[in-house]
Amino acid sequence: MSNWGKGVVWVNGHNLGRYWGIGPQQTLYLPVEWLKKGYNDVEVLELLKPERDQLAGVDKPILDVVKP
Repeated sequence: MSNWGKGVVWVNGHNLGRYWGIGPQQTLYLPVEWLKKGYNDVEVLELLKPERDQLAGVDKPILDVVKP
């Protein structure tokens, strides 16, 4: 969510968490138990950058990057 602004993410009806470009949280963790085989519903409420429309996953959490 580092290229997004400010908002909340839900996966299959579960609140994954909130994010904000200024931090401090840099990574949202998705428990495997919340995923279904096949199609998964991801909903994003973006408040600052509504033109964003693509999500990307990472293999490892981002723990050591702080935006100024």
